[in-house]
Amino acid sequence: MKIVVLSFDQLSLHWLGCYGNLWLPTPNFDLIATQSTIFDRCYVETVNPEVTSHAWWDGSFRSLTGKSPDKASLFDLLNDFPVEVNLLAEGAAEDHRVPFLSEHHWNQIGEGDEGALVALIDAGVETIRQSATAGDSLLWLKGIGESSFEIPAIAWIEQVAEEEGLEPTEEMLTEWLVIMSQPELFAQLEIDQQQDLLEIFGAARIREIDEQVGRVWREIQSR
Repeated sequence: MKIVVLSFDQLSLHWLGCYGNLWLPTPNFDLIATQSTIFDRCYVETVNPEVTSHAWWDGSFRSLTGKSPDKASLFDLLNDFPVEVNLLAEGAAEDHRVPFLSEHHWNQIGEGDEGALVALIDAGVETIRQSATAGDSLLWLKGIGESSFEIPAIAWIEQVAEEEGLEPTEEMLTEWLVIMSQPELFAQLEIDQQQDLLEIFGAARIREIDEQVGRVWREIQSR
């Protein structure tokens, strides 16, 4: 059996069509949802993201000092079976607090902000290809999601803006990119202007993530 898990640390349900969003097209997420399993009952025990960001990997409660000793993690269980495990995470190692995973189980992909998501998907697609003739395997692709500081491609920003009835010029798009990459400039905008830009860039980021997720699904379907 081959299992591929897609997860994002921060990706609000309201962005995705498979969770009821009717505004923003997410065709690849929606297609995968119709042919796989959606996990929608994950609850955390604290609002501290450092403690909870990986709790759902092993189903155990954690304190700041460590994991609950009375529960085995997913990876503890997998060690008892001949399963090839590949955990690929977007971003630098210090962004991921997974002190209970053996080093041979996971790799961080995309050390910088720019291109990190594409690098993660590239690595995931290559892993799927290499494991096509192998035995049982688990590939877990862990992305950052909408909270990433990576600016979406300008083509997606332009497309979303046009769908919102705007007519963005090259000068306008350049100005938006400058503002969104410099927090001090963003802070000078009116609240409604901030909200408009956040919505446009957020939607563009989701469209970009959806496109990359589609690459994984197409690779799986081609095997």
